[in-house]
Amino acid sequence: MAELLRTEGLTKSFEGLLANDAVDFTLESGELRCVIGPNGAGKTTFISMISGHLKPTAGIIRYRGEEVTRLPVTERARRGICRKFQTPSVFDNLAVVENVELAVLASARRPRNVAEQIVHVLALVRLEDQA
Repeated sequence: MAELLRTEGLTKSFEGLLANDAVDFTLESGELRCVIGPNGAGKTTFISMISGHLKPTAGIIRYRGEEVTRLPVTERARRGICRKFQTPSVFDNLAVVENVELAVLASARRPRNVAEQIVHVLALVRLEDQA
């Protein structure tokens, strides 16, 4: 399997509070991982650093072999690194496929093969049957 995501020494400190301390993490392509721990363990901080919503104090984030540590959220999203917040941000009055279409259109500079991309995303998140 090819390496999809790697963190090396990923650390986040908030004014003396160490939320994540030198986290080394690897995710292979096709692999499914869960980050578990009690409240306050640093799970959300870890995910927020990977997605670019928080800047790490130290460490490196690699995605598909490319260092993305300093890339903004928008550039990471274009590469395929996204995060789903607990508060739903879908449009309830639209079908699943329409919500995905909006996301595909918003993420592309010049949308091409939108239908193919929608099918790909639905398959990726296993929602083909809910489209």
